[in-house]
Amino acid sequence: MELLIPLHYGTNSHGGNIWNFSRKHGIDPLSVLDYSSNLNDFNPVTMDEIKLKESWYRAYPDTDLSHYVTRLSEWSQMSPEQILLGPGLTYLIYRICQLNRGKKALIIEPCFSEYERAARSSEMTVDTIQSIDLQGMSEKIAQRNFDLLFVASPSNPVGTSIPPNELIEIIDYARKKGATVFIDEAFVDFSEQYQRSFPSKILGDYENVIFGRSLTKLFGMASVRMGYLMSAKRNTELISMLMEPWALGQFAAEIISTMDYNRFKDLPSQTSQERRFLITGVENLRLKILGTPSANYFVFSFPGDTDVSRVVEELGESGIMIKELGDFMNDGKRYARISVKNRANNTIFLKALEKAMTTGRKL
Repeated sequence: MELLIPLHYGTNSHGGNIWNFSRKHGIDPLSVLDYSSNLNDFNPVTMDEIKLKESWYRAYPDTDLSHYVTRLSEWSQMSPEQILLGPGLTYLIYRICQLNRGKKALIIEPCFSEYERAARSSEMTVDTIQSIDLQGMSEKIAQRNFDLLFVASPSNPVGTSIPPNELIEIIDYARKKGATVFIDEAFVDFSEQYQRSFPSKILGDYENVIFGRSLTKLFGMASVRMGYLMSAKRNTELISMLMEPWALGQFAAEIISTMDYNRFKDLPSQTSQERRFLITGVENLRLKILGTPSANYFVFSFPGDTDVSRVVEELGESGIMIKELGDFMNDGKRYARISVKNRANNTIFLKALEKAMTTGRKL
């Protein structure tokens, strides 16, 4: 049987591909100023901090990952048995879909394109709801039939957060239908709007919810795939049964286990401050912000008199990548997403963007 997977804004070209970019522009990959991926740029983990042991790469990985979640469970305010580690959140999303093979998925778009790819790879039927501001979402969801709902807060690519009371309404409705809600929280550690105790309160009352988070982004270590789910013990056990042996490498498990998570407590305020700085600079160049961003990235639209391809190419000549989204809103405008980085990088970016916008203005 032929599997047809529609392409959305990031399906065929995720952000962060510094390898193709560096080959195209003839520069060192690590010299790329990557505004297309949303990693921690404030205090990322460095290799100098990691005391590498030979057993971390010489031996097979430990298959009992319960020994590696103590610090993470404290940071997440969850009990260890409610946490399931995996080699990146995307990997775990595919396992969730395998658990719901052949059922109905409902996806709130625009969103991370791998939701639909994962659902269709498990022969799920897919329905979608289009929403940018995410307001009144529970009423829209109540009109649909589904077994698994995908919702992100903050959303991707826009960065809008869903108020807790609205999420509870969505979860409650799904429970009445016997459906599961997957809440993608990949970027909550960058958001000032987030209540850290929310998942633990929800899982105390609801077993039909699975929260997902990324450690890859939090640690700023994109190539060391690390993510985790938080849910009722029954759910984490069922999903773990679908994981291959040694799915999470020992190197990643040890990093998760030994991390001082308190180092990240100021990330929300740092991100908020730099997001305001970056948005002000972008708006001064006649670029319009989409939605109400609350994480370490945001989307903007270009003025109609802009040759967007030329702007992107000009930034590329300066060693800067952005995530071009094209007309992903189907409103005739051209959009892009950029990450929020530290002040030094944001200053470099804004100067380069100003130059690129001048070059890319149509005569």
